Amino acid sequence: MLVVIDTNVIVSALLTKRDPTAEVVARAERGDDIAHYNYDIIQEYELVLKRDKFKFDKDIIDATVNAILFQGKRVSGKPVDAQFSDESDRKFYEVAKSVGAYLVTGNLRHFPDDPLVVSPREFLDIIANPSNRAPAAPSK
Repeated sequence: MLVVIDTNVIVSALLTKRDPTAEVVARAERGDDIAHYNYDIIQEYELVLKRDKFKFDKDIIDATVNAILFQGKRVSGKPVDAQFSDESDRKFYEVAKSVGAYLVTGNLRHFPDDPLVVSPREFLDIIANPSNRAPAAPSK
């Protein structure tokens, strides 16, 4: 499955280690799902995960980001005509729409109403029941 993982999902996965966010990240790290990213997404992962307030071990951060880099695929997002309450979220949506990937986020309200924008639980439910899949055609 093609996926773009919002930073908040990775943060939650590293904090909890056992909720749906952890499974989404683990699937991408194993290569079960192909995480798509661009330079700006990787940069945000690193900047956010290294914030003092999280106290994540540097080796854990490096392992997580490197697994996504190694198992995933770097792509260029195509601009989309959509409104965002936080423009820093745009890069995730543009990459997802460019390749027809699910955008997995804990902040659904930050993104346009789109069947490809799903919560971690919804994503795992889609994997468990493939008939629930949204059409995954890239935007034009």
